[in-house]
Amino acid sequence: MKKSSLEKEINDLYKTNDKMKNFNGYIYISEDNNELFNQGFGMANYSSMMPFDCNTIFRLGSITKQFTAMCILILEKKGLLSIDECLKNYFPDYNNGCCITIKQLLNMTSGISEYLNHPEWKGNEVPGNKALDNYYTYNFIKDLNLDYIPGEKMTYSNPNYILLSIIIEKVSGMSYPDFLQKNIFSVISMTRSGYLPVPMHFDNIAVGYKCISPVQQEVDTTIYNTSMGANNIFASISDLREWDSALYTEKLISQEKINEMLSPSSVGNYGFGWFVDKEIVSHGGLTIGFNTMISRNINTKQLIIMLSNVEGNMDSHIYHYYELIKESIKNVCNR
Repeated sequence: MKKSSLEKEINDLYKTNDKMKNFNGYIYISEDNNELFNQGFGMANYSSMMPFDCNTIFRLGSITKQFTAMCILILEKKGLLSIDECLKNYFPDYNNGCCITIKQLLNMTSGISEYLNHPEWKGNEVPGNKALDNYYTYNFIKDLNLDYIPGEKMTYSNPNYILLSIIIEKVSGMSYPDFLQKNIFSVISMTRSGYLPVPMHFDNIAVGYKCISPVQQEVDTTIYNTSMGANNIFASISDLREWDSALYTEKLISQEKINEMLSPSSVGNYGFGWFVDKEIVSHGGLTIGFNTMISRNINTKQLIIMLSNVEGNMDSHIYHYYELIKESIKNVCNR
């Protein structure tokens, strides 16, 4: 596939397709380490008219989950836990904790209910450092009834990864953000990644928007979700390229464990922090002011990263843009 051909295809799409015209963010595409597309659309900050580049920082939303999963596998590599252990070992007061394993948290087969769907939940968005206190969320979810018998089926549910982040802290004796930094970001040179809030010394940070048309509506960047482990990591395109590259090596964990991470359970299409569709592993993210996607073809080493600083909606969601980009790649390949 020629880089120039794909560049023309996607830029023509952006000019002519009504849905694609609404995309505001950055797109990166490569295959087997050969860059095919690397371009921003719109602005990272409309107030200062700051454009995007590959080092612009975005909030990742639920792409966070794959990093949480990696933390758990690193702890297992160190001999500090087993993913076959039950939750009761870490949460003695957790309802049904003896019936659920760490592995079932990782692949979303635990049966744990999505707390965000409960009308009693009031703390989804809170200001300041309170967002780091997952025990506030834990105290709400620990007594919820299971939706089904663990291992019976797969249901995407954020509490699985909130519990994993607490396990990481209990086992490592470190905060979740510090464990990420020491054991992943520093190891593979993800120098513009971390856990919210973004440190003051960082620059080139994308502003999050509710919408950009007909007028730009910024979101409140002092607010973020309470879902530690399930949300709240930030990164750049360049850093996500380092993450992708690392998953083809044993810098973090063994190839055997990477294969396990990227394999679905017997009852669903979710691995450990990744949706799995044959050779394609991917994950999207939707958080306050941002909408994101990473997709990897583990056979051809094709990588697609799409980061937007505008919240998705029914008409302009990252999955719509992702499908259009996949169609563009297909068109170029078929010529």
